[in-house]
Amino acid sequence: MVKPLDYSWSSYRCFAGEQKAPGWLETRQVLEQFSARTSRAKTAYRSFVEDISIDEFENPNKGAREGFIIGGDCFADWVQRTLLAKRGEEKEVPQLKKLKPKPALEKIIEAVAYEFGCSRGDILRSGKKGNLARDIAIYIARAASGNSCTRLGEYFGGITGPGITMKFSQMKATVVHDKKMGKKIAKIHKQIFNI
Repeated sequence: MVKPLDYSWSSYRCFAGEQKAPGWLETRQVLEQFSARTSRAKTAYRSFVEDISIDEFENPNKGAREGFIIGGDCFADWVQRTLLAKRGEEKEVPQLKKLKPKPALEKIIEAVAYEFGCSRGDILRSGKKGNLARDIAIYIARAASGNSCTRLGEYFGGITGPGITMKFSQMKATVVHDKKMGKKIAKIHKQIFNI
């Protein structure tokens, strides 16, 4: 059985008193939880770590959604609605993509139609050039709904998957350069996610 002291890349040896802690490692705060006297604290810490029976230990992340949110369903839903809905795509944290709330396509269409003062049919109708409401609905649906481009293409009247990607990329480039457009999309986004 491997012991904590065997892990060379762990700070355990410093906390257990087996080696001097480097200047950047703060051990005092943790050790004070075990005793005010440093030598006793190190001994108590070592016992605390080494006396744990792995068979009795329950993984604290066991119930976490995507290994990320720990708490009940009500709390996890609140985190998704209020915190994760506001965040953009982050490649460094892939769990966010799975955890983000995914609004129904109908809700997206409804919010865009309300903002533009048009009908659902105006947004879903294909063939009309310069239909900004439709382009924004496609952009938001691609970014937030979790649907595949093929599915979105079917929903928006027979656009191909690559066509959805192209419309999304064009609108994304527009949003970067047009602050007014970005504010309009942010307003629709708030309405969709009730934030």
